[in-house]
Amino acid sequence: MIRKYILTSDINCFGFMHFKSDNEYGFDVRAENDGQSLEEHINGIKYIEWVIRGGQKTTPILVEEGTNEYKLLDGFKRYMAIKNIGNPVVECFVVTPEEVAIKKQFKYMGLTMEAVLGGQSYFDTRIPLIEGKDTVSEPGLEQIDTLYHGEHIRIEYSECFHIHWGDHGKYRLKLGYKDFMAFCEAFSEVKL
Repeated sequence: MIRKYILTSDINCFGFMHFKSDNEYGFDVRAENDGQSLEEHINGIKYIEWVIRGGQKTTPILVEEGTNEYKLLDGFKRYMAIKNIGNPVVECFVVTPEEVAIKKQFKYMGLTMEAVLGGQSYFDTRIPLIEGKDTVSEPGLEQIDTLYHGEHIRIEYSECFHIHWGDHGKYRLKLGYKDFMAFCEAFSEVKL
């Protein structure tokens, strides 16, 4: 599994549970299989949109890598919310077809994910929101520390400093330590 940003247009969010529809929302749901109605999905999507507009970061969605597109395995409401507010990219956990075939498990923030449809089970939490340490225990995935989370900006540190701003942090500046310190120094001299 790897973690990366993917264009929303490169993800196929439709499958057995969620399918295209001519209704006003553009999709419908098989409630008997999914466990939630269309109305519950719409309310969930609106809630996540509100969370994102408020500056919170949601857990990356789970997708399977394909030849021409990525197949959504888990995170339909998060994906739709991000797409609805106009963000062209979404943060994803990407698993391979081989990992799906063996139903490989991964740890993320103390929870177990599985490389299967619906593999991010968050029964004890509503929508996981990331504040403070975003610790990933799987080898090869970095730990992200949220250094500052303000109304319009978020500063994180992993392999370098990331400064996010705009809706859902869609704009991002990556800086090394020296450049980040120069950036901070420059702003400390600005009178706001």
